[in-house]
Amino acid sequence: MMRWEALLVAATGLLLGAGIAWTTLIPLTRGLMGAAPHTPAGAATALVAGTVLLGSIAATGLPTRALLGRPGHVRPGEEAVLRAGFVGVHEQAVTDSSDWTNSGA
Repeated sequence: MMRWEALLVAATGLLLGAGIAWTTLIPLTRGLMGAAPHTPAGAATALVAGTVLLGSIAATGLPTRALLGRPGHVRPGEEAVLRAGFVGVHEQAVTDSSDWTNSGA
């Protein structure tokens, strides 16, 4: 889920940034130089790839992985909660809904 959200944010940023740059820089360059600006395809591809890589992996992927932790790994603060038998809101809602559906039979 976070990967798709990061890619969507990166794509939206690239499209909005390109649109704003296009509407402002192309008329300015044509007025000053008399020709449209040119960016080599390799440089443009490297800029887009770097933006997506930094936006999706570094800015979103690493913090998400740090917050969620490894599968099966219990952090020290959560160990006491799990030992006490507390159930999360989602699990409690699932158990409550199954109780009332079976009790009416």
